[in-house]
Amino acid sequence: MVKALDSRQNDWIILVVIGFIYLADQLTKLFVERNLCPFRSIPSSGPLQLVCTYNTGSAFGLFQQHTNILILASIVGLGVLFYVYWVHYIPSTLFRMSLGLQFGGAFGNLLDRVFYGRVTDFIKIGPWPVFNLADSAVVVGIIILVWLLAFPKRKAKRAGSTTELFIRSKIYGKVS
Repeated sequence: MVKALDSRQNDWIILVVIGFIYLADQLTKLFVERNLCPFRSIPSSGPLQLVCTYNTGSAFGLFQQHTNILILASIVGLGVLFYVYWVHYIPSTLFRMSLGLQFGGAFGNLLDRVFYGRVTDFIKIGPWPVFNLADSAVVVGIIILVWLLAFPKRKAKRAGSTTELFIRSKIYGKVS
């Protein structure tokens, strides 16, 4: 069911988050490419490093050299996000931020694939595969969205509702 457009008055938050994530993602990738490529890292070893890598695949290095399929998958993913926005809309700032994080990260990596045929990854934490800010934004946005959809807010119970007063009068014989 599509919610009324009145509840979408603060949706500008989504656009601000998209812009912030996209800009931060592109600036950090530019910094890394200018200062660390190729084959340098800060620090040179340790559990947390900034290191320049190019990824022609998806998460965990899957689907290497399948850029066209990944571009199509990204477009489908963006379509799913639009569907969630219109059909499962939750009028909360957290919902808007979740979508903004996902849209911003998806646009960042999608446009890199379209223009360069690859994505620049640079955050290395321990044995985890190298990733970037766009990847982080998408993952955090998905976690927030799943939480919001899995555990919807319960509506506050009104103490003086007509139904409750009727039940109390039948049980106790009077209304307090």
